[in-house]
Amino acid sequence: MKPSAAHVLDLLRRRGPAGVSPAEARLLAGCDRLAARVCELRAEGHDIRTGSETSHGATYARYRLIEAPRQLSVFDSLDGAGAWVPSRPRAVQAAERPPQRAAR
Repeated sequence: MKPSAAHVLDLLRRRGPAGVSPAEARLLAGCDRLAARVCELRAEGHDIRTGSETSHGATYARYRLIEAPRQLSVFDSLDGAGAWVPSRPRAVQAAERPPQRAAR
């Protein structure tokens, strides 16, 4: 996932039902191509709904992330600030590790 897509995903999660418009994404996440980042996130399996809004005679898109509530696991923990930190499956952790060099 591109860093800008990760910023957009985080912004969508923080904004909740209010969603994000292209102008808000530009201001809050520094993302100039919100539609492209949303397309990437959808390709990864995220359920993002698009609606249109009109303000001052201009029509623009507003994107909302639809997520099912997460169930806490006994393996989840809290970080130092008390925020919930979900555990990741081992397959994901292994995929995030850098590849190992072959022995000579």
